[in-house]
Amino acid sequence: MSFELIVRPFIEPAIRPPARPPVLPFQDTPEQGIAVLRGLGGKLIDLTFSETSSWSKSVQVETQRTVDRERVYQKKDPTPEYPKGEIERENYVDVERVRRLEMQDGNGQLLKYDYALPSRSDNVEVLQENVTIKNPNVPPVESGGAAP
Repeated sequence: MSFELIVRPFIEPAIRPPARPPVLPFQDTPEQGIAVLRGLGGKLIDLTFSETSSWSKSVQVETQRTVDRERVYQKKDPTPEYPKGEIERENYVDVERVRRLEMQDGNGQLLKYDYALPSRSDNVEVLQENVTIKNPNVPPVESGGAAP
């Protein structure tokens, strides 16, 4: 077997599309006459179009919230003697965890949002439960109607 038989180049057939025929320039033929355009006269075509759009945005304002006041203690990384981690009682942060929000929209409608309670953790101490904090900047809403 010779080297020529193994590495002979392969020649592809011509697969390109044929070239487009050239576009010929327009040729005027005066023997065919003059083109005349006619219409219905000077009649006004009136196409009426009307569009109306409106929208409003109501901003919700918080009227009151119900919270749990909790103390979260620092928890060290687990060690062999404390597999769940040691709790440092000297280092803590007091937080308010929201249980319920009451909002009022621009129409005076009350909206209530309840939040799920998380599972209790050994480094969290509940100081007070169900503490209601009212927003002093919002007038109270009566149950029968909208706020003034």
